[in-house]
Formats: sequence, structure tokens, C-alpha cells
Amino acid sequence: MNKKLCLLAVGMHVFSLGFVLGMDNTSSVGQSTSSCSMSSATTQSSALPKGKRVLIIIDADVKGHVGGIERVVNEMVSRLQERNCQTRVFDLTQIDESIISKVGTERVVSTWAWFNGTVGSCVEVEIKAFKPDHVLIALLGPISFGAVSYCYANNIPFSLFYGIRFPEMVNAMFSVPTCILRVFINRYLTKATNILVPTLSMQRELEAGGIERVVAWPLAVDLNTFTLPTQMEKEQARQRCGLQLFKGPFWLYVGHVSTAKNIQAFLDVKLPGTKILVGDGNIGYPDLGALKKQYPAIVFAGCQKGQDLIDWYHCGDVFVFPGWIDAFCLPLLEALACGMPVAAFNTVGPRDVVPMSSGVSYLAESDEKLADCALRAWDDLQAGNVTPEQCRKYAATFSWDSAAVALLNDMPQVSLSEDDEEDDRCCCGCC
Repeated sequence: MNKKLCLLAVGMHVFSLGFVLGMDNTSSVGQSTSSCSMSSATTQSSALPKGKRVLIIIDADVKGHVGGIERVVNEMVSRLQERNCQTRVFDLTQIDESIISKVGTERVVSTWAWFNGTVGSCVEVEIKAFKPDHVLIALLGPISFGAVSYCYANNIPFSLFYGIRFPEMVNAMFSVPTCILRVFINRYLTKATNILVPTLSMQRELEAGGIERVVAWPLAVDLNTFTLPTQMEKEQARQRCGLQLFKGPFWLYVGHVSTAKNIQAFLDVKLPGTKILVGDGNIGYPDLGALKKQYPAIVFAGCQKGQDLIDWYHCGDVFVFPGWIDAFCLPLLEALACGMPVAAFNTVGPRDVVPMSSGVSYLAESDEKLADCALRAWDDLQAGNVTPEQCRKYAATFSWDSAAVALLNDMPQVSLSEDDEEDDRCCCGCC
């Protein structure tokens, strides 16, 4: 019963997005700021170095939520600050709890708060307080939708990071027709000064649909965090993770446990040894306890962070990714950096990040062929046809530093009005 209610709530949320299709929520901007949490730029910028001010807007809690988009934002904040930029993240923590609801296991701003202009008002307060030189909006949900509408209505140039295939993702989770979802999301894509996407395939996909000003912005992996273990370090990691009694080879998946990730293919694929699933329960699979009972031979590690996550990566022999609709998938590069070859599907995302020509990937054309690709990866690893060092060398071709430089080059400049502009800002950024 709880699962049905959860899916009903999700369906109503998605339906409400379709209901406002063709409408903008800019008319109410400025009506209310009471739902904005004012731990704003004016209280934090004094500790930041002098330089370009970059405001990043995202729907999730970038510090408390584990996800690919959040990781991208955190990496960019770190790299931009190293380049003497003043960065500010406007995320879910700046929104009052009274207008936040739950969709499955995810916390999101209520659709009504987005539609009535409350979210736009919060963005307005943030922009006027921080006075950014550049605005980057990660398109995910109500906060980013409201930010796009506000910036567009007020002629504020901004870059839009479109790191998910929104129509395909929502269709996979809730069976909403992609044609409807594409019309909806295109209304926001067309308002951006430019659109940053993680792969060339996504760029071509959007351009084929009539979307302009699309720029490919490849993502990366932190090699200092995701390290290459020795065989002894792999064994030690398996001991710390409680895998002493489990037999190899070890097949690893890292990511949300969601219908959008086609996780059923990983659960059902027949492979020798032990499958390890690292990730939290998500839409379609909110209760990992039920999965553990249904698949007792699979190790469910749950959500992992920091060194614990690295330990689980070091446990794996081959990384198996079952997703069909991911735009990029950071765990592919993280696994490669830790020395694992990748078995995945020949689709947008994997074929861009780890094409067959890389020599470290094995791409399947169907769910039925995923096991064959995973086994070939293991056989080649055993035979020395592919090595952990080779996997890591390929991952090293993707650089967060290069991504940060490209971002600064691609983001349009925000021109403040005479009323808002302050040429005499002090060097500490506090006034």
C-alpha cells in the first residue's frame, strides 16, 4: 500500500509538470521571500577570495545528497575556487522546509512553490545579494526551472548544465510519453544563453531536435581520490567490507537503485562469483530490504561515501553498468581510475565515455548480452589483454581542471544594471 501511495505522489508531481506545460511562472516573482533561507551570499562571501563571482543553482542538497550532478557541482566549486573565483551554491538548503516535499526517497521543492513564483523570488534575492559575474543552472527540477524562468524574464544571461536525459528518465520511471516531456523540457532549454551537455551524442541529440547553442562539456574523475589499488590493498579492502567468505570474481555496480538505471538487468544477470551493489534505494526500489530477501546472493552495500566508497571500488574486478539512458555516468570513470574494465550497453553515455576503441570497455547491444560482455572483460583481465594500469591511464584523459577552464570560457558574462552594479567592491567581497 505504501508503495502505491508513493507512486501516486510521484505521478501527481510529474502530472503537475505537464499541467503547467506552456505556462511560465515569472509573473509572481518578487511576491514573497519568506520561504527563502537567508544563509545567503552576504554572510559567506567575506571569506572568499577576490575574483569572478560564480553562482551555481541546483535542486539537490550538494553536501548531503549523493548523486552525479551534485558531484559535478562540488568538483566545480573546488576547481573554481582554486582559480581565485568566488563561488556560491544556491541549493535545497536555501529553501524553507515548509515548501519541500518528498517524491519517493527524494526531497524536492513542491511544484506549487515553483509555479506561484516563490522559487523565483528566492533566486531573485540570491542574485541581488551575491551579484554574480556568471550564473550556472543545473537543470533538475523546480528550483532550476524557477531559476531559468527568473533569469530569462530579467534578461540575465546564464549557462544551463543539462546533465540528465530528462524525457527518457521520467519515461523510464513513470511511463510518461517522451514526446510530451520533450516539449516541456525544451521550453527551458531554449531560454538558456548556452547549454552545457556532457557528451557529443547529447549535443547532437539536442541539435537534431532544434535546440541551439549547445556545447559539449566532458566531465572527469579525481585521480587523487579514486586510486589504483595493489592486489594486497584489494584484499584488505575486501576484508574491511566483510567479503572474506564471498567468492570472486567480484562484479560491481555503483549508483542509485532505480528503474531509471535499468537496475533489474544487473540484479538478474547470471555471473559466477559475487555481485556487489553500492547505492541507495530510489524510485521503483525504495526498500532495499525487500531486494535483499529476493536476491540473497547479492551484496547490497547501501549508500557509501568517502573512503568507504573507495574501499568498495577496490573490491571490484569488473564494473557492470546496466543503464540505457544515462547522459554520462561518473562511476564509469571512477571504476576505470580504480583499475576495473567496464561492461555496459552500447548507448548514449557509455559509448561516449568508454567507446570500444578505448580498449577498456565491453559494450552490449541488449540485456541478454550484458553477461557475455562482463565475462569477456574478466577473461581479458585474467589473460592480461586489459590491465588495471591501462584502465587508469584511460580515465586520466578526463580532467576536472580542464572542465573548469572550459566552464569559465563558456559561461556568459552577467551585466548588472546601474542600480545594482558596484564597481567599488572591496577586495574581500564583503560589500
